[in-house]
Amino acid sequence: MEGGEARPLTDLPKGAGGPVWSPDGHSIAFSSANIPQDFEKKKDGEEKSDVRVITKAVYRANGAGYLEPDRPSHIWTVEIPKTPGEAQKRNR
Repeated sequence: MEGGEARPLTDLPKGAGGPVWSPDGHSIAFSSANIPQDFEKKKDGEEKSDVRVITKAVYRANGAGYLEPDRPSHIWTVEIPKTPGEAQKRNR
């Protein structure tokens, strides 16, 4: 909050949305639809296919992207490091 260069606070595969500062200013809460499989490393180096199989008439969320019922949104928090070089810790 004192300024300086911008830096990422998280590297979640599905990104982060709706950030909110904590009252004490030491962490940020946000929502993300990550599931445990997003954090598993691929053994064979192959990328997951981006093909989507649409099975319902309602399949998109009004410009926000595709609905993914198997990916519920969770609230995450990230502590803001006191110095720029410190590692960030993810909490769910």
